[in-house]
Amino acid sequence: MAAQFSFQAPATEVGLDKIWTAELRVDTQEQYINALQGKISYPTDKLAVTDIKDNGSIINFWVERPRAQAGEISFSGIIPGGYLGQGPLFTVYFKTRTRGLATLIQKEGQALLNDGQGTATPVELASYNLNISVQAPEQNVIAVETRDTEAPEKFDPLITRSQDLAGNKYVLIFYAQDKGSGIDHYEIKEGLWGFKRATSPYVLARQKLDHTILVKAVDRYGNFTIAKVSPVEPAVWYEKLPIFAIIYIIVGVIILLMIRVLWRKIKTKRK
Repeated sequence: MAAQFSFQAPATEVGLDKIWTAELRVDTQEQYINALQGKISYPTDKLAVTDIKDNGSIINFWVERPRAQAGEISFSGIIPGGYLGQGPLFTVYFKTRTRGLATLIQKEGQALLNDGQGTATPVELASYNLNISVQAPEQNVIAVETRDTEAPEKFDPLITRSQDLAGNKYVLIFYAQDKGSGIDHYEIKEGLWGFKRATSPYVLARQKLDHTILVKAVDRYGNFTIAKVSPVEPAVWYEKLPIFAIIYIIVGVIILLMIRVLWRKIKTKRK
């Protein structure tokens, strides 16, 4: 029994300078699969990738988010708990460039079973032929995308650690869904430090787990949702003294500067 990759597209023939989409899907063939990987090639003289969207994907965690480079699209991802059925992986938006036959070919593909051992199962790779012709009927092969004004859905990050992951250090695992434009990136804030971009799994800088962690999921239009992870072992008051000392010093310096500026103004007025 082999897992089947396939392309789903709205048309087999389109005109020049048109936007055409191809969705890569997988049929697990009555098997629970928890990891997928692959590589797709496309003719750069006939097609140009304008966007790749993974909103609605069955992949929960991307090890390598699908991206186009030099005529190839590589991807790999994980589905914790496994997936059974037929579902989408991602959609590629192409713009047609020249006339002729454009063939999408999946050069590589791998599917691992959710059997606790990561056993590889046979796969059937995908391919698709598109005819680019000036005689193609005029049609809108994709729906016009409206601006996404909805924030990503609420999500719950998870702190965990394993001997097989990051040397048994605590890591944060997170995944959010956005049914509109899709997730663009994530940002993490640990304690008093500012937000910085991050990917899951993320090795925590504070291994004591004594600070609040904020995870921000940002979609392609800038809408965002923030998830909060409370401290597992909140710091006791005396461990916070260095932080308070820094705050007091900063406040003290600001006050001194204000007094200095005010004193100069008073002296100027007296003159």
